[in-house]
Amino acid sequence: MKYLYLIIILILTLTYSMVYMVYETFDLNTIQCYVISMKNKQDRIDNINTQQTKIPNLKFEIVEAVNGNAMSDDEFKQLYDNGIVSKEKYDYAIATKHGKGQIGIYLSTLKVYDMIKNSSVRYSIIFEDDFQISDEFENQLNDIMDKVEVEDFDFIYLGNLSGNKDDNSIQYKDNIYYFNKENNLYGNHGYLINNSRINNIIENIKFIDRPIDNKIQDLTIENRFITLIVDPVIVDPGFPGSNGTSLNGFSNKK
Repeated sequence: MKYLYLIIILILTLTYSMVYMVYETFDLNTIQCYVISMKNKQDRIDNINTQQTKIPNLKFEIVEAVNGNAMSDDEFKQLYDNGIVSKEKYDYAIATKHGKGQIGIYLSTLKVYDMIKNSSVRYSIIFEDDFQISDEFENQLNDIMDKVEVEDFDFIYLGNLSGNKDDNSIQYKDNIYYFNKENNLYGNHGYLINNSRINNIIENIKFIDRPIDNKIQDLTIENRFITLIVDPVIVDPGFPGSNGTSLNGFSNKK
């Protein structure tokens, strides 16, 4: 009888531990959302507030974007001299709004990655300020997270601009696919990060020598990252009248 009692206690303990682990891994409370947005863009703040009403159970934090177009030539020179930005690849950035915008987005992303590094939650979602989420986003996200194993990915793209999935894509589970290395993966308007991989992500991402979405794509092709995509997407870029993200400097409304 004594041994039966101990066995029952052991079974209950193991059952509780397994349930607790699942809860910790997949509950929405284990996810922190970051929205990168340029300062003083009221239409973007309004959009962020609208989107947040669709996902009241997720924690949001607005992160002020680095405005590459406001940086001086001396600031860019310092980035080159400190080995943060490739002068060979981005020497034209000083003279072009496009290049400055790309570097601004990249630096903004690194800023969020540093915040993630100091976070205690398991997962993070990064949005750009023009993001549009599905009305069923929370349920869809729960469904996705119920299907994935934490050791199986670095990134999950909840939306992308290039239609990465095609008939040759390898299915992970149901509506989740491995990144198709034969196709492009553009757009960082909504993607999820496995926080347990953040040190490796930062180490591989920190040198700026191409746009951030190209960098993630290329490093996935080199097998340094495991990237999954969701199809159909559950995050789209651009709200009516937005003309795209404000982060690259091309659609900053006055």
